[in-house]
Amino acid sequence: MYSHTKTFSFFISLEAEGEEEITIEKLEELAGDKTLSKNELFELIQIFGEKFIIPAKKNQVAPKEASNYINFIILICSHQNADAKLISFLDKEAKKKNPSYVAEIEDSERIGIENRKNRR
Repeated sequence: MYSHTKTFSFFISLEAEGEEEITIEKLEELAGDKTLSKNELFELIQIFGEKFIIPAKKNQVAPKEASNYINFIILICSHQNADAKLISFLDKEAKKKNPSYVAEIEDSERIGIENRKNRR
């Protein structure tokens, strides 16, 4: 697992050096780290918003690869340090770049928030 200190600035510097590419799988892994702070979650959302677009639907059906992106949203929304402001920012960024996924993004947020409530 990646260290929680490997967030936005770390990945940007590695990518600039050509050493490591930021992938949705790496973002998913980091989003699942329960020790991340609110600021680190915000950095992950920034990376997601700047570098990723959910793969296009084919005949109104999301491809299998879209599940990683949806899972990232669920993980952020279910994280113990995510608050309403952070989730709202994720919502805005994700919907802006992925208008054909508005329903899936809203469902993912709902699932993530429910998961967080159920853990308390």
